[in-house]
Amino acid sequence: MADQATEWPKRITLTKPVQAHEDEVTVLILNEPTGGDLMTLPMEVEDGTKMVLPTLELASRMARVPPSTIKSLNYQDAMLVMKVVNPLAGQFLETLGT
Repeated sequence: MADQATEWPKRITLTKPVQAHEDEVTVLILNEPTGGDLMTLPMEVEDGTKMVLPTLELASRMARVPPSTIKSLNYQDAMLVMKVVNPLAGQFLETLGT
């Protein structure tokens, strides 16, 4: 994946304030996603149901590093890992009949 010069965090000024934690929010500050953020997102499978693939656990085992290491990957590295691991995780789930 090409190195993309992306500045984090991203600030989004809202056109209409919203409530969060009993405070009025006028600006959202989006931090750089981590491997943990990306790998724990539910994904829609063929029948329309949503599930979380065991990407984090499988990547941890395959790389022989703790899950916390995978969680701390930056989003670019995490997406590269997911490209390798997700197809395997999906095939694994198919063997279980899910």
